[in-house]
Amino acid sequence: MKDDEGREQNPFYAGTHGDIDSYWFDGDSRLDRVKEFSREQCEAAFQIEGLQKTVRLAIERRIRRLGREAHRTVQEILGYGPRGDKTGNRELATGKPSSTEAQ
Repeated sequence: MKDDEGREQNPFYAGTHGDIDSYWFDGDSRLDRVKEFSREQCEAAFQIEGLQKTVRLAIERRIRRLGREAHRTVQEILGYGPRGDKTGNRELATGKPSSTEAQ
């Protein structure tokens, strides 16, 4: 069914009430929803016709934030601190002990 596909692809789908599908249309409601979007939901939202400019800008900010969060997670896994400096956990990052740990 085409309606089912639209529901799954539209991140602003609010639910079905009786036989009527509901979607968030006003800017404030959409802005609230964007705060919780995944990258995939952001990409799907860009495909919606008539998207408000403020909502489009919020989606772009959300994508950048998701990118920063992913980058920060990678840095933590590799043993880098919040400013990109090594935290001393070289063994975690490279499998080799750091020079201070070898002493």
